[in-house]
Amino acid sequence: MLCASVGFTLAALPPLLFVAYCRSLLHQASRTELSADALNAIAVASASVSPEDFHRLRAICGLCPLGRKDAFPLAAMSFYFFLLKGIYAISSRISRSIANWTERERQRCSHFVAVSLDKRIASAHKLREEQMNHPER
Repeated sequence: MLCASVGFTLAALPPLLFVAYCRSLLHQASRTELSADALNAIAVASASVSPEDFHRLRAICGLCPLGRKDAFPLAAMSFYFFLLKGIYAISSRISRSIANWTERERQRCSHFVAVSLDKRIASAHKLREEQMNHPER
């Protein structure tokens, strides 16, 4: 019996660590406001993004090659978003509170991608400014 409970615990650990990792990324991104450049690039009227913006933002982020240090977090967030989408599809028929939570998490995922895009845009502006100030490099 003890072996079965230890086995179950070890099997459940990687998914729980993955969710904890993604939620920590979301928490960090939630403290970051989007710049005017990012809001202009993603073409949203308000200062927030919706869950429906996720795939469009992810595609725009892929077009901006600077700052690829965030490739793994973006891939993890894409998978987390995919999981949340499945949970939302199931929970919307069963529990409204779980469906609302998954919708909020999906919105936070979109905000995370927008923050990553904002960082990439800032890197591009910085590189451009350096090249304008020092064209010989």
